[in-house]
Amino acid sequence: MKTLEIIIPTYGRPESASSTINSALECIDPRFRVRCNSNGVEPSLEKYRASGPKIIYSCFDNNLGVHENFRHLLRLTDAKFCMLLSDEDRIEANNLPDFLNFLDRLDAKTKVISCSIFDEERGNYYHMPPPESEGVEFDGDLFAALDLVPSYISGLVFSVAALQKLNLDELYFPSPGNAYPHLDLSQLLLISGVLRYYLPRLVIKGKEVRHGGDGFSHIIKNVQEAGSNRGLNPKVYGPYARARQFYYRNRMYRELRSKLTWKAYALANLLLMQKFLEAVWRSPSVVILPTNIKIRDETKKAYLDYRKENAYRNSFGAQIFRFAVNLPNRAHRSVLLALGLLRKVLRRLYRI
Repeated sequence: MKTLEIIIPTYGRPESASSTINSALECIDPRFRVRCNSNGVEPSLEKYRASGPKIIYSCFDNNLGVHENFRHLLRLTDAKFCMLLSDEDRIEANNLPDFLNFLDRLDAKTKVISCSIFDEERGNYYHMPPPESEGVEFDGDLFAALDLVPSYISGLVFSVAALQKLNLDELYFPSPGNAYPHLDLSQLLLISGVLRYYLPRLVIKGKEVRHGGDGFSHIIKNVQEAGSNRGLNPKVYGPYARARQFYYRNRMYRELRSKLTWKAYALANLLLMQKFLEAVWRSPSVVILPTNIKIRDETKKAYLDYRKENAYRNSFGAQIFRFAVNLPNRAHRSVLLALGLLRKVLRRLYRI
C-alpha cells in the first residue's frame, strides 16, 4: 500500500493541471502516486494515462460537477493517506520524502493533517500555523471552535481508512450551500480522531487561474479583470450562495451538537456568523452582479429556499443571521467587531 495518494480534481485548465501533476512526479520516492480526474475530456492530459505507475489519470465524458469529481477521487483512493491538491498549485518535490516519513510515523488516531501553504506569487505563507502547534493534537472540539484550517482545499490530508467509514454521498452532493464539504469531512473525521499540522514547506500556492475550476467556472478562457472586482463565480461567491452556505453549515453543526461541548458549539456558530455575514456584505466586490440584483432580495430568497428544503431543521442562529444580514451598511463594521469580541471572551472561557 502506498503511503500517500495526491488527488487532483481538475476541469477546463489543462495547462495548469499538467504543471501541478508534473511538480509531484519530479519526486522519485515510490511511496506515493498521483490520482487526477477531469470533469471533461482534456486531450492534452490524455498522455498521463500511459505515463507509468506513479499517476492514474481519468476523466468524465461529460461535466458531472465539482462534487462528483471530488467524490469519485475520494472513493477510489486506496493509499494510507490522501492529499487534496488544487490544479492551480504545486508540490515541493524535494521535500515530499520528508513528508512521507512524517506520515509513516503517525498512529491511527491521526485522521486529518493540515499542511502549511506557501504563496510564491506574494513571497509569504498563505497558511502557516504557529510553530508551537507542531506536534500538538487537535480534536473535533478544537476544530469546531477555532479557525484551524483555511477553506482552501490544497494541503488537507485525510486518513483513507477513516474516510472509508463515512458515507461520502451524504457529504458530496450538489447544493447551493455545500461549498466546503472538505471542511465538513474534516469535522466528521475528528469526532473520533485528531488533527496535526505539518509545518515544513511542501504545498506551493500557484498564481490564481482566472478561468475553469470552481471559482471561475463561469469563465471559459482568460479575461481581463473588470476594475477592482475579482470576477468570481456568483454561484459560489454571490450573496445568495453565501447565505445558503451559512444555513447549510449551521445545520451541519446543529446535527453534530451532541458530539461537541457547548463552548465549542457556541464558538463554531459565532465563527460561522462572523465569516458569512462578512462574505455576504463583501460579495458585490468579488462577483459582478446584475444591476437589478439586491443583496436583501438574494438573502431573503436564500432563507425561503432553506426553509422549504429544511423545514424542521431551523435554528436560533439561522434567525439571527436572517435579521443581521439585512442591517444597513453603517452597522456592518460594528456587528463584525462585536462578534469578534464575543468570540474572544468565549475563547478565554474555553482557555484557548
